[in-house]
Amino acid sequence: MTPPDHDHLSRHLLRELSSLNYRFIQLLTETEDDPGRFGLSEKLHARLCRLQEEDRRRLASCPYSLFELKLSDPAMWQQWLSVDVKTPPPPSTMHPFTLAVLMY
Repeated sequence: MTPPDHDHLSRHLLRELSSLNYRFIQLLTETEDDPGRFGLSEKLHARLCRLQEEDRRRLASCPYSLFELKLSDPAMWQQWLSVDVKTPPPPSTMHPFTLAVLMY
């Protein structure tokens, strides 16, 4: 029996994480009207917005998540649970990103 290729699995997971990180950077930088929405200072938000494409991809390729799901924050989840499902929020890139992260 052939042993599993852990290097291939690791490379695959790092590519997936890099993709999610890149999508998160895109999400952060598209919200020019409310940089504090994700807890960023205006200064940090401005620096992220000025990054060139190559720099964004390099930042996204770091081997850890640039985002967190706040699984230990009951107030945040209570807020999500209290949303009126009869009136869905307007479409945004936040929804697809959230789904991608949850599937990851």
